[in-house]
Amino acid sequence: MTHSMLKSLGLVLMLTACNIEVGYPAGEKNFVAFNRLDMDDSVATEAQEEQRILPPPGAVHTKQHNYPFSRSPEGRAEAGGTLKNPLPITAENLALGQTKYNQYCALCHGMDGLGPTSKSKSSATERGMIPGNNLTDERVFKLASERPGEIFHVITAGNLIMGSYAGQLEPLERWAIVHYIHTLGMVQNPPSADE
Repeated sequence: MTHSMLKSLGLVLMLTACNIEVGYPAGEKNFVAFNRLDMDDSVATEAQEEQRILPPPGAVHTKQHNYPFSRSPEGRAEAGGTLKNPLPITAENLALGQTKYNQYCALCHGMDGLGPTSKSKSSATERGMIPGNNLTDERVFKLASERPGEIFHVITAGNLIMGSYAGQLEPLERWAIVHYIHTLGMVQNPPSADE
């Protein structure tokens, strides 16, 4: 019996001396249960290093909405000629557009869309932030009705000092905002009697 105990003790001492982790403290590391390594022991990928682990088959890339138009005047014109609003003008879509406009756009463009001449300026524009363009002028109103893809492009890719809102708004939310901007323009540009 003492012989088997000596063998067991010898095996334990040998494993400890070899610093093999078997769930007991060995070296600088604390107790590691079931030989699982801590996160600080993971094989991390360094910057500029090739990826070691491939994504599983069928995995979807995080940039699902790959926007094909560049942030340039040419890209804007191309988007205006190519993209059409897939959303019908309904009360629900206009309400969604108004909600998202008030949340993301009204800070710079004003609740009424008048931009620098808006009576509903935010505290940010009063503190010196540059106000956004007037979204109800005839030029933008014409774009919203004839080439809505240009307004969608500006919301998606940004323009001049305006940044992209693609990360904050889903594509259908952006199209709802395009509808709402069109209705803001209808208030300032009512149809003439001959139309």
